[in-house]
Amino acid sequence: MAAVYRMDDRPDAPSKAAIRCSIDEARAWNTPERGFGVFQTVNDFGDGPRRKDHLVRIRAWAVDIDDGTKTEMHAKLHASPLVPSLIVETKRGFQAYWCARDGVAEHWNAIVLERLVPYFGADRNARDLCRILRVPGFLHLKDPAAPFAVRAAWRHHVSYTERQMGL
Repeated sequence: MAAVYRMDDRPDAPSKAAIRCSIDEARAWNTPERGFGVFQTVNDFGDGPRRKDHLVRIRAWAVDIDDGTKTEMHAKLHASPLVPSLIVETKRGFQAYWCARDGVAEHWNAIVLERLVPYFGADRNARDLCRILRVPGFLHLKDPAAPFAVRAAWRHHVSYTERQMGL
């Protein structure tokens, strides 16, 4: 199970600190009145902090795509040579995950930064090993007056080796 975090999502938030919490706590904070978004770790850090030296295993390689229209992004994701394991729809775009069979930290940048980010035109700032991404079933609250329900748009039960991902 991925670790869950809540973070004040509003652009004028006094702090952007991600605070680890339970699912129940996350639900209580994820309201337009409170303005907290809910995020999860892509990779497994066990009970330790979300730092590379505490990495237990690579669960997936992931990118955040929010440049262009959703129609363009959707088409590119579905035309990918390797079908994503999960596509999550957010307010501005999609987050795509490729579940890993044998990923290691030393190859994260080669797969994500050198291959996936350029191919999909993904956000270069949302690509590190310790990244947290939005959780389906919760509200995107950067604009609390216009919440957006984050959802799993596609699930494909497949996982990949590093070799399949281009190493």
